[in-house]
Amino acid sequence: MRTLASLPGPILVPSIVVLCALGSCGDPPQRFTGPMVLGGQEVSPEVLGRGARVYALYCVSCHAADGSGTGNGSRSFTVPPRDFREADFRYVSGPEGSLPTDADLEHTISHGVPDNGMPAWDGLPAEDRAAVAQYLKTFSKRWAHESPPAVEGRKG
Repeated sequence: MRTLASLPGPILVPSIVVLCALGSCGDPPQRFTGPMVLGGQEVSPEVLGRGARVYALYCVSCHAADGSGTGNGSRSFTVPPRDFREADFRYVSGPEGSLPTDADLEHTISHGVPDNGMPAWDGLPAEDRAAVAQYLKTFSKRWAHESPPAVEGRKG
């Protein structure tokens, strides 16, 4: 059986666009009425709202509205999309198992994870990518009481 990730580029890219469009037909993005402290920093409701809107357009088809990684598009991948509720990330600058820095999250969003089928979203405005990075933190309670370690630079 062919997976979405094994399709040739001229088929893969339009397929992802269609899945993204279908994925955005669900529930409207969450509304935020006040700031939240996530990963040790205060994030405004405007940034979280922007992140929720961008996530609904580009991410929900694979990662699902609840961040579980079980969106309709996830069925096509050999390796399932990340479950953001677990706050267990593959690319972190700190020790394994630590939370990623904002730079780690934004790097993954911008460059994708080609070996898993996640596209690069570097064509989105930097503000949108940064807002999605903040919004991802709302899926796990871990971000409310933990911060990423202070690091010199990103690994991987």
